[in-house]
Amino acid sequence: MKLFLMFFIATQLLFSQSSVDKFFAIEWGIDKLSLYDLYENASFEEEKVMSYSSITTQDTLNGELVKYLFLLNSDDKLIGKALGNISESEKEVEILFPILKMIAVNKYGEPKSENEMMGMLMINWGNINGLNVLLNRMKTKCMLMILKK
Repeated sequence: MKLFLMFFIATQLLFSQSSVDKFFAIEWGIDKLSLYDLYENASFEEEKVMSYSSITTQDTLNGELVKYLFLLNSDDKLIGKALGNISESEKEVEILFPILKMIAVNKYGEPKSENEMMGMLMINWGNINGLNVLLNRMKTKCMLMILKK
């Protein structure tokens, strides 16, 4: 039984890491149909806001269910992506925020600034190779955003 439990935990951690690796490996400028192909077994929700489209799906991250969000321009090309909690929950934020911060620090180094204003913590890595990297935390929501300049 212990062997099975260890195997299960190791599999979950590896799957979670591969999910994040897949997310970061998605190339900028990929079109919407190619994005759907990358997540072929996922269900998507799509919304239009002015000339932009946001596409969301769910996946796991260190055993936690998270929202994966992709922002596309008017040509349906990827210009932004984000990871965040699904439901507005303080408990989810307490669990997910440190994971997102660790991922960002490991990938982009130490942040350039941290500011707290009106209950929102904003961590900014600045311009890294043409990307804006931001991590926000409010009481019931948190999100790591990567936007192409």
